[in-house]
Amino acid sequence: DFDRAADAFRRSVETDRRHAAGYYKWATMELRRGRAGRARDLLQRGIWGCAGVAKSVEMAKLHRAKGQLEANSTLRGKRRWEKYEDGDLEKAQRWEQDAASARTSFRKALEL
Repeated sequence: DFDRAADAFRRSVETDRRHAAGYYKWATMELRRGRAGRARDLLQRGIWGCAGVAKSVEMAKLHRAKGQLEANSTLRGKRRWEKYEDGDLEKAQRWEQDAASARTSFRKALEL
């Protein structure tokens, strides 16, 4: 049951906000539920909360996963924009921001 699992993950990270694996696994579960935005938020919270205290390999996982989410969002947004080419510059800028965020996350993962 996803709801019970989410509650358990929530309690886990409330108990230890520096538990990178808890954020990662919770975000993975949320992504399986189709909640990419929620997963992205959890990964970002994990990155902020675990910086400087979690093992490098755990931080790299968080950054890599966030980068993958941003990259997927970029591809979806770009395809939609190219398909409809409605001239909406705001939409194009949004997927460009997602692409920049993905590159940043991947770069940080590699630096760790």
